[in-house]
Amino acid sequence: MELFTPHFQGKPWVDGMEVIHAYLLPRVGVDDELLALAHAFRPALLGYPIDPGIPGAGWRSGELHVTIEMVADAPTAEIRAHRHPGG
Repeated sequence: MELFTPHFQGKPWVDGMEVIHAYLLPRVGVDDELLALAHAFRPALLGYPIDPGIPGAGWRSGELHVTIEMVADAPTAEIRAHRHPGG
C-alpha cells in the first residue's frame, strides 16, 4: 500500500485545513457485513489510522467511515452561510 498524500484543488494539503465531507458511519446491527469485512482486513491495516475495533457509540463508529461526498469548492474556513430570499 502506498502512502496517501492528499491534495486539494491540485495543490498539496495544508495541515489544519478543513473541508466539508458527508460520511456514512457504519452501525453495529445495521452494517454488520461491512464491519465484518473491516475486521477481516484489520491485520493488514494495523499501521494505518483505520480502527473498526472501536465500538460505535451514538454517531461514532471509531475511525471507519465511507466518504459519500466532499465539498471541493473551497476550504471550510472560506464557506459562509447563505440565506435564500424568503427562506
